[in-house]
Amino acid sequence: MTKKKILIPAGITYIGDDVMQKKMPGFRFETGIYNKVLTGCGATTFALKEDEMNVVLLVPRITLLKNKAEQTEDCQMVYEEISNQEINEYLDSHQGRRKVFISTYDSAGRLRRLLGDSWKGYHVYVDEFHVILSDASFKSYTEMALIETVRDAEWQTWLSATPCLDEFIGRIPHLKDLPYYELDWQEKERIEIQNISVKNPINALGQVVRMYLNGVFPTLTDDDGKLVDSSKTMNGFFSSVNGILSIVKQYGLTPENTDIICSSNEANVDALRELGFKIGSIPLKGEPRKMFTLCTSTAYQGMDFYGEDTTTFVIADCKKQNTAVDIQTELVQICGRERLKKNPFRKTVVFIHNDWNGEADLQERYHKIREKRKVSQELMELFNREELSEATHDCLVKMMKLQKKAAGDQLCYTFWDEAKGSFELNELSEISDEYEARVQFSIYHNGAFVLQNIGEQNVLSVKDKGSWLVSEQVKNIVLKTTFTEQMKEYCRLRQQTFAENSIKDILIYQLERQNEALRGYYDALGPERIKALNYRESELQNEMKLKLGSAQIRVELDKVVHLGDEHTNEEWKAILQGVYDKLDIKKKAVANHLGRDYGYKMIKHHRTDKNGKRYYSYEIAL
Repeated sequence: MTKKKILIPAGITYIGDDVMQKKMPGFRFETGIYNKVLTGCGATTFALKEDEMNVVLLVPRITLLKNKAEQTEDCQMVYEEISNQEINEYLDSHQGRRKVFISTYDSAGRLRRLLGDSWKGYHVYVDEFHVILSDASFKSYTEMALIETVRDAEWQTWLSATPCLDEFIGRIPHLKDLPYYELDWQEKERIEIQNISVKNPINALGQVVRMYLNGVFPTLTDDDGKLVDSSKTMNGFFSSVNGILSIVKQYGLTPENTDIICSSNEANVDALRELGFKIGSIPLKGEPRKMFTLCTSTAYQGMDFYGEDTTTFVIADCKKQNTAVDIQTELVQICGRERLKKNPFRKTVVFIHNDWNGEADLQERYHKIREKRKVSQELMELFNREELSEATHDCLVKMMKLQKKAAGDQLCYTFWDEAKGSFELNELSEISDEYEARVQFSIYHNGAFVLQNIGEQNVLSVKDKGSWLVSEQVKNIVLKTTFTEQMKEYCRLRQQTFAENSIKDILIYQLERQNEALRGYYDALGPERIKALNYRESELQNEMKLKLGSAQIRVELDKVVHLGDEHTNEEWKAILQGVYDKLDIKKKAVANHLGRDYGYKMIKHHRTDKNGKRYYSYEIAL
């Protein structure tokens, strides 16, 4: 596959803007694959509004379709709920006028049939086409049908800011034969990734939600360390409706402060309804945002968000296929969702994930894929034998269709191809299996490899000074969840000298909001005593009881300790321990603490017992 770069001169911000029209007059998308490189660069808007031809825009999600349609005048949506009559009425009302259709991948074939011969005269754009790889894991036949539907369009442009890896594109029928263009932007913004590895990513998302509910917001500072702005709203991207709903229940989120963006299937609608929610929509420019916008993968691609103070959090759990996030496609896409340049948090994305430690798992997955292909090839050869009777052949076709309907491609890649009239291999499904294995196991092999993957993306960078504070704040929330971790970090911050005192104050304030007792322990006991007690809350509580209750201890001791009393060391220890136990103080008694901590004067005596054995005793004196 030969790549051709298209130089986009400095000063051009969006495709089709005034600067581009002057510096690159006559630019248009040709037939081929276009790697936009940048998300939010205006390519889809250009297609919908500036392309003079009739346009069909194909998108992978209904949510994305509606988001684009709401921002496009005089267009016709095409998806499952839109009837053929509505489409024909649009065509009748637009005779002799430019026509714009925005359709889901699933409905592309139906639209193609309705347009008939005029289809070839449309400019067909396939937006976010990299989704084909991930979607093929559960609907490969829809993706194969999409490719076949678009194949004969005279003008066809496959758009993505994160195209499928070359190794996969080169194996997908039709796509591998198309020209490949990459936009070479001379000026481009980079998104700063705050990379945080945790054991339980969904719990970490819950901690972030709690942080916002407690009024502790991610904060940016300028070069002098002065507070610039605080984020009052957040996007949380996690590809599990059940995971998001668990957060909603645990932290008592409501439709008043939370939008949930997910696919509108019956199961999701019912699950949200039980908690009093409806599937949300993304506010358009100028519309108010709720504190929380929690999104599944239906909002990963191409959506336009317009938050004025929104920070984006991406949660990846590589232990499950559907909740791992591909850095090269999905993460890059999510990073471009926030469109408003006046949002100071637009270029800051917090990526929270777990790591995977098991090379054997990856090798086992690849082994299963190879075995599955071998079985599929043998089945294909067996089923296509000419000597099979017509009845047997028809039976096999029906059995294969039933099996695919029930289990998809879980058992094999063999399928009945109606167009060819033979059993064939579903190569797209196999490619999808390999892609998922790479995402789930290869990317998250260890933290260093995650950073390497981020660094290889030319629009991403690991955090720098500009957003360091956001990273430190979030780490305090999601990594320091136990009292011991919080107390240790609090002592470190109180003792540390910061060049920017405002940053120190912000981090200290955040920890105090997590646990109000931190300041009390620090002020009462000091960092050295806290360290000596290993930062443990139970030890600190006992120490505080001793410190605050020493007068009460003396009162109780005076009831059992009198002037002239004389006992051995062990006997005095037992008396003191009795007082501790009575006051529920978890501390081991030491005899000499009567003098050191409670002010008793004790005189040491040499005594001899009745057997002539010498011992020491201690007398209470004035």
